[in-house]
Amino acid sequence: MAIAEDLTAAMKTILTLTLTLTLNPTIDMSSSVENVFPEHKLRCGPVLNEPGGGGINVARALKHLGAKSRALYFCGGPTGAVLRALLDLERIEHTPMAIEGWTRQSVTIAETATGQQYRFVMPGPTFAEGEWRGGARSFGGVGGNA
Repeated sequence: MAIAEDLTAAMKTILTLTLTLTLNPTIDMSSSVENVFPEHKLRCGPVLNEPGGGGINVARALKHLGAKSRALYFCGGPTGAVLRALLDLERIEHTPMAIEGWTRQSVTIAETATGQQYRFVMPGPTFAEGEWRGGARSFGGVGGNA
């Protein structure tokens, strides 16, 4: 009997879909430079672009752990297209909700000489009333099907 209960519990876990919501997603850009100096051009190392924002980060972690999830998020502009492509590359199930404003970006630069990090987080877009109301309807529709 214990084996059957364990299998049932495991199947429920496998079949459960976690839905995440990210209101202000980002493209996290990171790179490094030997030293940071004011008013100079600083030649950075290779750039790593990753999808980010609270719910998207949760969906990425769940995917890494083998759990099923779907990231629901607002995105727009050319940066929104990049965010969708990054999620596709990681094979994260996702449902974008289109907005007119551009998806934000953040930049982290590691100073290799000191080990210090410099983090620059850009402001996110503003939402028109119709955009956030449409997002609320989308969230209810996706959640109802999960």
